[in-house]
Amino acid sequence: MAKFRLLAGIHVMQGRVYGKDEIICTSELLDEMFKNKFEKVHDSTPIAKAIVSNIAPPAAKAPVVDAPQVDEDDAGEVAPPDGDDVTADFQQAVDQDFKVFRRKEGRKSLYYVYDADDLSKPLNDKGVKKGEVDGVIEEALED
Repeated sequence: MAKFRLLAGIHVMQGRVYGKDEIICTSELLDEMFKNKFEKVHDSTPIAKAIVSNIAPPAAKAPVVDAPQVDEDDAGEVAPPDGDDVTADFQQAVDQDFKVFRRKEGRKSLYYVYDADDLSKPLNDKGVKKGEVDGVIEEALED
């Protein structure tokens, strides 16, 4: 068995996570397999105290779930869109039965228009500026 010091980053081996400066004992030639990532530790090389990594061990595999569980009382309900409902700021949206939601994305606000009867997907895939909301509504009315 040879000893190798991890020079940078992390390395996962046999389900264990190793951090920088930790020593791995293995028969594999890690210094040859991963250039510049490992250093072979010789018996004469002083071994520094291993650094305790704050990396959590791998979690047990969670079961795969095809779809979220829905209570029978909630069946058919759609979660509200992300953002603030600002429909009242757009008279055309109120008059034509649309919903408008504003999302803060960084320092700017983007607007998404929904059919009031279907809040599962916005009519505009990309957010628009406030002044472009009426155009999205007009385009939807043409279809």
